[in-house]
Amino acid sequence: MRKIVFQIILSVLCLSVQAQKVSNIRAEQRGQDIVVLYSLEETSPCEVSLLLSQDDGVTWSSPLKNVSGDIGENISEGEKQVKWKVLEEREQLIGDKIRFKVLAKLTAEFFVQEMPAYPGGEKALYEFLYNNITYPEQEKSQYIEGTVFVNFVVEKDGTPSNFTVTRGVEGGKGFDREALAACKKLGKFNPGKQNGVPQRVFLTIPIKFTLGDN
Repeated sequence: MRKIVFQIILSVLCLSVQAQKVSNIRAEQRGQDIVVLYSLEETSPCEVSLLLSQDDGVTWSSPLKNVSGDIGENISEGEKQVKWKVLEEREQLIGDKIRFKVLAKLTAEFFVQEMPAYPGGEKALYEFLYNNITYPEQEKSQYIEGTVFVNFVVEKDGTPSNFTVTRGVEGGKGFDREALAACKKLGKFNPGKQNGVPQRVFLTIPIKFTLGDN
């Protein structure tokens, strides 16, 4: 008889090199499915997979199949949920040594031999941003200044994607909007390469908002 019986379900926090920080992991049975809830604490997009242990974490399965929800590539920060259709993959799941692990592997590199470069260089990049950013009126009226850091991925073909503000300015939400809007207008970069092979690479651009004498 195919069935699921849980005495105890414990979830495991996984931290490893080139992985996102995962927290608040918990699992529960809903009918014939298992739902695993978790949170990603960083903005960098990653590839999420769900693993199972039936011996108290001594050994782990390969990534589970028949899984839906916040799983796969380009999963970003926030509270997430994964549903596993157990009986489509296993005859039964019984015991008190069951553990689940959420792996969140970064899908881009921070450093490669040839980092992505904007055509025309850094000067051309900042000229483009300068011409596409308007100082927000609210921040201007309150004399708010500061620097916004925008993180994004340069894809293998040079296309920028997955834009997020990793650090903003207190009281300067308008800066975030302007910085993101301008960065999303950027054209293709020369892609980053490792051993001559194009790679997905994270880049961060600091954009400084300052009021001049005029």
